[in-house]
Amino acid sequence: MSIKKMIYKFIKLFIPSTILADYFHRVGSAREISEWEGNGSPIPPPNSVKQRIVTEYGKKYNANILVETGTYLGSMIYAQKKKFKEIHTIELSQDYYKKAQELFKEYKHIYPHQGDSAEVLKDIMKNLKGRAIFWLDAHYSVPVFARGKSDCPIFSELDWIFTNNADKHIILIDDAREFNGIGDYPSHQQVFDYFKTKAPDYSISIETDIFRCTPKS
Repeated sequence: MSIKKMIYKFIKLFIPSTILADYFHRVGSAREISEWEGNGSPIPPPNSVKQRIVTEYGKKYNANILVETGTYLGSMIYAQKKKFKEIHTIELSQDYYKKAQELFKEYKHIYPHQGDSAEVLKDIMKNLKGRAIFWLDAHYSVPVFARGKSDCPIFSELDWIFTNNADKHIILIDDAREFNGIGDYPSHQQVFDYFKTKAPDYSISIETDIFRCTPKS
C-alpha cells in the first residue's frame, strides 16, 4: 500500500466525515471567493460570496435566526448551520425538501419546510421570536427549480414578514439582476416603491446582486 493510500485510509478511519466536509467546504469557499475577487467581482457572485454576506449580516445585526426561501441543494443552510441558533428553510420541490431533511437530520435547530414560501412563511412568522435574517431566494428562473403559483412571490413573502416585525428583521433578496419587470418579476423600482410605501423606516440598496433591506435605526 502506498503512503498516499495509507494516509487516506487513516483519515477515513479516524476523522469524522462531518469534520472533513466542513474543512473542504471552508477551503473551497475561500478559493472560490479569491478567484471571484481576482476576476473583478463579476455579477452574479458565486454561492460562497452570498454565504459570507449572510454570515456578516447575522453578526452585524445580532440576529440569531435565519429564514431562507428556496432551499434547493441546501448549500446556504449548510454554510450557516453553526452560525445561527434557529434556522428555517422552505422548499417547494418534494425531492429537494426530502434531501434537506436527510442532510440536516442531525441538527435539531434546523427546520426544513415543504411548500410555497408565500404560504409557509405565514406559519413561521406566527412563532418567530427574535430578530431574523431573511434570505429570499424562492423565485423561479430555470427548470431545475420547482415552479409555484408565481414565478416571483417576493411581495407575498414580504407581506408575511411585515406581519411580525417588532424585532426589525433584516431582509436580503437574491438575484436582483433578474428583477426586470417581466412576467411575475417586479422591477427594481417596484421593489423600492414597496419599501417606501409599506416600510418607510427601512433603507434599501442593491449590492453584489442582492437587495439589502435594513432598518434605518
